[in-house]
Amino acid sequence: MERVIEGAKRDAGAGNHGAGSHGAGKHGAGKHGAGKHGAGKRETASEKCVVEGPVAHGRQLGRELGFPTANLAVPVDLPLSDGVYRSRVGIDGCWYDGMSNLGCNPSVGGAERRLETHIFDFSEELYGRFLRVELLEKIRDERRFATVEELQAQIAEDKGVVTALLKK
Repeated sequence: MERVIEGAKRDAGAGNHGAGSHGAGKHGAGKHGAGKHGAGKRETASEKCVVEGPVAHGRQLGRELGFPTANLAVPVDLPLSDGVYRSRVGIDGCWYDGMSNLGCNPSVGGAERRLETHIFDFSEELYGRFLRVELLEKIRDERRFATVEELQAQIAEDKGVVTALLKK
């Protein structure tokens, strides 16, 4: 079962996934389902949450950190806890693995809740394009970091966790 949530109609104020530092690669639909892997705070929902909408422009902080993101506005009442998720992204009928952060980016002065998705093995321009982001498994809660370097190191660690889960 899945719950599809249309992105909020307001401008998300974000969108960093342009021609970045990714290679090319695609995954067939249905390759990675939602499942419980390992121990820790990871959780899966009995109902897959899907956020759909157009990618919006923003501050491009993800790109500066080496993890460009495609960002979608989310409804204020999106019934999902903030944090980092293993995700799958549909773009023009092709599927890609990724990791998404749902929240308001407290480490970099963010205030508006949004969904930011770093898409693995993807380098095309996405501004204005329609995305379908499936949030499959929560990796950790969102939290505030003291420095941008700490945030960057944690994002790299999160990507390692998601990559390891994809190999299982």
